[in-house]
Amino acid sequence: MAVKRMIKAWREVHYIGVATTAAQGLELCHVHQPDIVLLDLQLPDADGFDVVVTLASLPSPPRVLLLTVKSDEATLYRAHRAPIAGMVWKAGHIHDTLRLAIGEALAGRKYFPADVRAAMRIIRSDPAAFFKILSERELFLLPLLSQGFPDVQIAVQTGLSPATVKSHRQHIMAKLDLHRTADLIRWAAAKGFVDFLRPQAGRLLGRVIMSSDNFH
Repeated sequence: MAVKRMIKAWREVHYIGVATTAAQGLELCHVHQPDIVLLDLQLPDADGFDVVVTLASLPSPPRVLLLTVKSDEATLYRAHRAPIAGMVWKAGHIHDTLRLAIGEALAGRKYFPADVRAAMRIIRSDPAAFFKILSERELFLLPLLSQGFPDVQIAVQTGLSPATVKSHRQHIMAKLDLHRTADLIRWAAAKGFVDFLRPQAGRLLGRVIMSSDNFH
């Protein structure tokens, strides 16, 4: 609600509304076709980065700014690869930072504050970073594998065979020096791939406003 009050006072944007779920937010975007979406990654009905991809596929895609408290390695890695205009943490001088980020997005530029850029540099410089060890296909499967889904279910979701999924699981665990699926789940939780504390339905999670691929 504090973000809503801030934005409604800014002349450069026109506030449309708020959505508490991904489904509601996407419906708002279909109806109003906003120029900018402020998106929290912790949604009760969808993965925030999946919502980013869906928004990017709209006929008139909005510029997306992530507004989040998440600063784990998985979030930083996925933010680097996602079609977003920037990411702002809910901390520090958020009033000034968010307004600057919106201005940059309106100008067609990307904006990552200094603290976000510094965190990205740290994981980029780590020779043992998971994205330097795992293949593209393994990185694609990692979020599903790390939630403990059986190989058959993952195979249905991805169009792969169960045997292929099992093979990828084994290769991932070998590369990460993990020996059991439970170890993989714990590793994924530590890196930010698994969020065991999902938000409750009805919590204020998404915010929508409208106005006229390398790490940074």
